[in-house]
Amino acid sequence: MKNHTANLYRYLLYSALASIPFLLLSYLILIDSQWLISFDTIVGQFFYNSGSESFTRKVVIFTSIGNVKSVVIIVIILSLLISLRYKHWKKALWFALTVLLGAGIVNNFVKNTFERTRPLLTHLVEEHSYSFPSGHAMGAIIYIGALAFLIYEANKSKVAHLKFYTVSGTLLFSLLIAMSRLYLGVHFASDVIAGLSLGAAFLFIAMAIYERWLDTDLS
Repeated sequence: MKNHTANLYRYLLYSALASIPFLLLSYLILIDSQWLISFDTIVGQFFYNSGSESFTRKVVIFTSIGNVKSVVIIVIILSLLISLRYKHWKKALWFALTVLLGAGIVNNFVKNTFERTRPLLTHLVEEHSYSFPSGHAMGAIIYIGALAFLIYEANKSKVAHLKFYTVSGTLLFSLLIAMSRLYLGVHFASDVIAGLSLGAAFLFIAMAIYERWLDTDLS
């Protein structure tokens, strides 16, 4: 029980720290910071103006991994696999709810709160929702991070350095998804940074309640 409580407070602390970039960027957007506008313009142009037509086709395919339809399909398949193949229906439900609430409901709520328009560039993929924070960046770190966390929890006593591999893999994939959104001209740099920040903060909250979730009688 003491270990459960220690993990709870540790992950909540991580969540608070992870949320700092999101909170800072939210404030700068609300005050219409000229510094942020300059930052977004410089970084956005750097990514947008690099690459080629063939590279763009590859990026479009890669970024589709973070689309709503792709995420829903992946989550359904993985949840069924965790529940039916490995007989861990509570873990499967935790995974599905974490992604649904974080990448879906929370992200849409924040987008509709800020109502930030997307960059005035020729978008290389079609997008209709608001810009802040990036749903792809936030979704990537939540669903890949949640899956990595389950893999780590199931194998941490068997595989040395597994924490390093799962954390590194989650960060690398999430950063690549985030950069793809800049390259395609559909997000500002602050959008993707905020998406990664808020996604990580939400993921740590989900991790904080993980052990209590498994101990809860849901029958």
